[in-house]
Amino acid sequence: MPANAADVDELPLTSDVLALMLDLASEHCVEPHLALTLPTALPFRRYDAVALALRAAANVHEVLSTAARFASLVLPALDADVRVENDEVRFHARFRGHPRGLGLHADEYVLAFLLAHCAQAARPFPSRAWLSCPRPRDLVPLFQSLGTRDVAFGSEDVGLAFTQADADAPLPDFDPRLRATAEHLASAALALAPRRGALAETVRSRIERALPGDVGADAIASGLHMSARTLQRRLEEEGTRFSEVVDTAREKLARQKLRETTLTLAEIAYQVGFSDVATFSRAFKRWTGLSPGAFRRR
Repeated sequence: MPANAADVDELPLTSDVLALMLDLASEHCVEPHLALTLPTALPFRRYDAVALALRAAANVHEVLSTAARFASLVLPALDADVRVENDEVRFHARFRGHPRGLGLHADEYVLAFLLAHCAQAARPFPSRAWLSCPRPRDLVPLFQSLGTRDVAFGSEDVGLAFTQADADAPLPDFDPRLRATAEHLASAALALAPRRGALAETVRSRIERALPGDVGADAIASGLHMSARTLQRRLEEEGTRFSEVVDTAREKLARQKLRETTLTLAEIAYQVGFSDVATFSRAFKRWTGLSPGAFRRR
């Protein structure tokens, strides 16, 4: 981190660093659900444009839509969207390059951040929620913070759902002029930010084409006419790391070959860059929660 880290409100962090910081803070404070309190406990000295737009929203539906639109300004590696189905308004979020999520603390932080901006609603709690992490030992703090016991774990992403009626109920602090001003400022900030995943997508594509050959940072960076250090720095600006992009490329290729071919596990392991089946199987289970054999049998 830079020397002035303690003097600024925000710093760009890779997803791995964010997860590690949340884990260490939780351990240091002996608070397993620390992330649930952070969005309201952190002493920010000012509102940024996204926070202002959320604060001036007309209803919970608008809070969720705004959070999804500007998710990468809150956490650079976060992708999000809002879906309206079956009388529900649902917010879905996922950390780019981490198909199994970043763990309990990161999931809880996303949910707590949303609910902190829904607090002024007449019914500020969701009807249900879901997390990508495994089920934690103690569920009571999570149930209390979410205001519901309908919580699922091991999901494809992290999110929550409000009934249509609760999502569309007006919020008392709605300020249309402040809202328009803040949204304009947030849109300008988003336009100036590095295009989400542009380089990461290029790198992933090159890795897929290069496998099972050399997919080291030096080789890929050379093909892009830059140094490995520059490549790493630019990927971090997009909220990811080279190792995460390699894993994403290998996982995508492995899933495709398990679904669409009759190749043996040894052949697939080789084609996605692993020297043996055991190492490939451990990596695949880390990515998906399933062994390659179980994934193929589904």
